[in-house]
Amino acid sequence: MTMLTDTMRSAGAQLRQNRRLAIGAAVAALLVWVLALLALDGAIDGARARIETRQRDLARAARLADRDWTTVAAEAAARRADAEQRLWPIANEGLARAEFQEWITVAARNAGLARVQTRLELGEAPGAGPRRLVASLTADLDGPALERLLATLATAPRLIVVQTMRLSEAPVPRVDLLLATFGATNNTEDKK
Repeated sequence: MTMLTDTMRSAGAQLRQNRRLAIGAAVAALLVWVLALLALDGAIDGARARIETRQRDLARAARLADRDWTTVAAEAAARRADAEQRLWPIANEGLARAEFQEWITVAARNAGLARVQTRLELGEAPGAGPRRLVASLTADLDGPALERLLATLATAPRLIVVQTMRLSEAPVPRVDLLLATFGATNNTEDKK
């Protein structure tokens, strides 16, 4: 303890005798103080940002709590029913695939495409949820007829998605489309 006290007295005496050393020590102390203030300011800004984030989260939670969830559930059920109406009905897998293929072929021919060929692709294995039915369509390329077909697909009562479209020029201009739809099984037992 006496050694520490002696060192402090010696340093104090040197600071009083040497003006440059005193100014240097004061500048160093001032720098440490400024750096401490800057670090404190950064910590305050970080805390303020965290508080503002939590306040926004709480306000959002309060808005969600005030919502009429029965209305939201009813709207979601209505949207789901609308979406399910656009699914291809699947009472029997083979029959649904044949109807999908026939619908595509008739739509392509009605649009004016020539030499239409449709082929069903392997779908996904049966499981829970909507089934995916995939078909490829190949026909002679005719721009206006292709536009009519795409418009028919877009306005079809069932959801039909054009996954890929490839146009080829040689030897005869052709169009290849990969079409997909989604089907729902019509199990009356599941709905009870």
